[in-house]
Amino acid sequence: AVTSDDLAKYLDEAVKEDKRMLPSNCQMRDIINSWSKQSGYPLISVSLSNDNKLKLTQSKFSYNTDTKSINNTWIVPISIGMAKKDISQFDDTTPLAWMTSNELTLESRKDLNWNEYDWLILNKQQIGFYRVNYDKKLWKLIMKKLDSDTFEQIHYMNRAQLIDDIFSLARVGKVAYSNAFKLILYLKQENHITPWLSFGNKLGM
Repeated sequence: AVTSDDLAKYLDEAVKEDKRMLPSNCQMRDIINSWSKQSGYPLISVSLSNDNKLKLTQSKFSYNTDTKSINNTWIVPISIGMAKKDISQFDDTTPLAWMTSNELTLESRKDLNWNEYDWLILNKQQIGFYRVNYDKKLWKLIMKKLDSDTFEQIHYMNRAQLIDDIFSLARVGKVAYSNAFKLILYLKQENHITPWLSFGNKLGM
């Protein structure tokens, strides 16, 4: 009786009032098709260059290493929580940008002036369906923040996400298990159940 195009039509109408909700020159049909017409979900790899450009690349995440050569692209909403803003920043999950290809570069600007000493977290409150892998420097900064008295400035959903992602990445050899165990040392001061549930799920994986 209905198709995905019907759904896309009415979703397009619903977001007309706020153009930030969609990437430019892109319709809901494009977004839906990028997810419904291929299997799996993306891994977004993040690195911060020496000139403070944030470089993102996407690939298919899979526990089956035989899929490494498959070139998949999803249309992915990118939101970023970062060091120079207060905890309330995680309440606004509006995408900062949309990733419509395998690569995206974001430059530092007035409202997002990151540098090499700042932690940052992609995918606020896990609104997007993707995993995130940071470069060594960013993982180190994130772990340092988690091991501080102000670790709760990172939303509890993202603390759970970090645990889930790093153990899944370790399982497929993209990060060392030693780093995964180093990250969870912060749990000694964690009082929210969600990160603990995430860790418990990884113990049984």
